[in-house]
Amino acid sequence: MRRMTLRDCGFGSSVQSLSGGGQQRDKNEQRRGSNREEIDVAARFLIEVPHEEATVACARAVEVFLRSGSHFLSHADWGCKDGEHKAWMVVEVDDKDEALRIVPPAFRPQTKIVQLNAFTFKDIEDILRYHER
Repeated sequence: MRRMTLRDCGFGSSVQSLSGGGQQRDKNEQRRGSNREEIDVAARFLIEVPHEEATVACARAVEVFLRSGSHFLSHADWGCKDGEHKAWMVVEVDDKDEALRIVPPAFRPQTKIVQLNAFTFKDIEDILRYHER
């Protein structure tokens, strides 16, 4: 997990008011040594798991996912009825290795994992400004 501040999350000048403006934190929070301005944020990954098109092979792939008992696997989205024989999941974990470990071992070699991110207009303006120098 990576550590983010409220400022990183877009709260900017609200940080002081959300953190109590320097006032004393409650006793439990002080004891833990936590910082109300920081939160843990896991990375988000798209997991794409292809499988064979044959009807029985397709049904077996779905069965393996459903019988796994894994929340992620049993809630995967499938494209089979539209001819796209793949399962997709979006998960929040620490890294790609952890995302891959969610997938049953037999499917791991063909699995594709993509780290997801979002952009704001400001992010894009900064990127364009930097590269247009």
